Amino acid sequence: MTSLSLSFIDEYSCCPLCGASQLRPEFQVMLFGQVLKWSRCTGCTLVFQNPRLSADSIHMAYVEMDYWGLRTDGGASAYRAYLEHDPLRIAHARRRLDTIHAVRPLSGGKLLDVGSATGFFGVAARERGFDVTCVEPSAEIAELGCRSYGLDFRVSTLEGMEIEPAGYDIITLWGTDSHFLHPLESFQKLLGGLKPGGLLCMNYQNFDHWIRRVFPGLKVGWNVMYDLTDRSFDVLMEKCGMTLLYRGLEWNRLPLAQVLRLLKLKAPRWTEDTSFPVPTVSIPLVVLTKTG
Repeated sequence: MTSLSLSFIDEYSCCPLCGASQLRPEFQVMLFGQVLKWSRCTGCTLVFQNPRLSADSIHMAYVEMDYWGLRTDGGASAYRAYLEHDPLRIAHARRRLDTIHAVRPLSGGKLLDVGSATGFFGVAARERGFDVTCVEPSAEIAELGCRSYGLDFRVSTLEGMEIEPAGYDIITLWGTDSHFLHPLESFQKLLGGLKPGGLLCMNYQNFDHWIRRVFPGLKVGWNVMYDLTDRSFDVLMEKCGMTLLYRGLEWNRLPLAQVLRLLKLKAPRWTEDTSFPVPTVSIPLVVLTKTG
């Protein structure tokens, strides 16, 4: 792998979520020959990269490793031919919308989908009458989604974009729970765009779930800025003025290759064409409403 020089910012002596000063080392990862470290707050249990990679280094690593698998086949990429599996993702997005509707019936409105990838959730939401805006930092993957589905994309990170205050009826993020630059400040900015009584719908990996005893590599990666637990998620949402309406298990139909990559295992080419239903036991779907 190419040798790159990484830069770091924000070395924390206190938890960036709750402010507690009792921290302990949690795990470390090698990236381009350099050590990345994560700390755990013994108070709220948040696990976070410490010190944190700079935004420029994060972007450089995504490009260098061809994260989306748009230019290479295999290697360091997290995916391969991403658009190929979008029919599975769109079908799952429809099931998610059914769950959300059962919690709080909605008939359209303005929806902001953050970390959209190709916009698979936006496709399903548009079918239900939502006015969808997608946010995706990768220009290549956003262009692919825009060309394929005709959705309105903003090519930006959350931290780099302007969000209309109280401009959205619903904000969604799927698989984006740990990739903002800051666990509290970034979510506060995001939820500033939600109308009072509006919904936040997302999923997150409970880092303290027992399944990590079997698969310890889950959510242990260079691009994980922080890992949420059930406890730290609840602390985060309380600080953001959100009230939990629903937290429940999902069943998701996944390509075998994606499962193997999540578990840090080799994914032969034939596994791309095999899919099966998986209970996401450690990744709950949550629906919350903005208080006041």
